[in-house]
Amino acid sequence: MTVKRFNRAAAEGDGQEACDQLTSAARTPAGGLQCESAIDQLGKLGGEQTKRRLAAVEVRNVKVDGDRATAEAQIPTQTPATLQLEKVSRRVFKWKRSDGDWKIASLGSGIGGGF
Repeated sequence: MTVKRFNRAAAEGDGQEACDQLTSAARTPAGGLQCESAIDQLGKLGGEQTKRRLAAVEVRNVKVDGDRATAEAQIPTQTPATLQLEKVSRRVFKWKRSDGDWKIASLGSGIGGGF
């Protein structure tokens, strides 16, 4: 699932893989660091225990409404965050688009909700 891929990549400091799980709007928060730089820095901070908790995210209460969804992400020892997701289609061939991939549109609120 997208949320687990994001958290695993973030825990490993893999900015490119983590940011690939975000919509284009979520990749560049206003006034914030570029997504890949923020994730790369996150991978250098925190220590092994923090990285293990980040990678151990539990996803629950997923609610899908067409091309939008919400999901609760629970990182051990942190307050759950409600994430917003969107189904984003991409061009597979010049004449064909994919059915869409789920991307995180908002990292939500709560202590563990941002990066």
